Amino acid sequence: MIRSTGREMTLSFPPFTKAVSWLIGINTAIFLGLSLFASRAVIDWVDLNLGLVPANLIRPPFEIWQVVTYSFIHGGLGHWFWNMLAIWMFGSTFETSWGMRRFLELFFTGVVGAAITTIVLSFAHVLGDPNIPTVGASGGLYAILMAYGMVFGENEIILFPFPALIKASTS
Repeated sequence: MIRSTGREMTLSFPPFTKAVSWLIGINTAIFLGLSLFASRAVIDWVDLNLGLVPANLIRPPFEIWQVVTYSFIHGGLGHWFWNMLAIWMFGSTFETSWGMRRFLELFFTGVVGAAITTIVLSFAHVLGDPNIPTVGASGGLYAILMAYGMVFGENEIILFPFPALIKASTS
């Protein structure tokens, strides 16, 4: 993050706030556990039973928990890394400003909203097949990114990996 204090600009990393640390910790533990210790059969079971499979929500046992649990499973190192980096970089600003409860409400509203969108679009066959699992925290992350642009739009951030300053919002 770039913080402007008059004429000076300082480069600083955001703190690891409590909820952000918990989200990163839980996601990391699950990712490492599956990556290092699980067989392909276990990973497939986790994807089908804890990932978001829209068809599983309408047939018994109505696996409604998938609307949240899918956000804690990631499909590879890059998927996990970029999701966690962005949650830390942008989420900590919200948690510091809004408090833990409001930050978590924002994150999980994004997670559930993305799940509902995925369910609707998969049954409409716009997004794909309702029997294919969706995984990742991207829904919660996109809620954070959209809100960041709206609330902290005047903040300047460094465009990674290029050292260019840009405003968080284009409006």
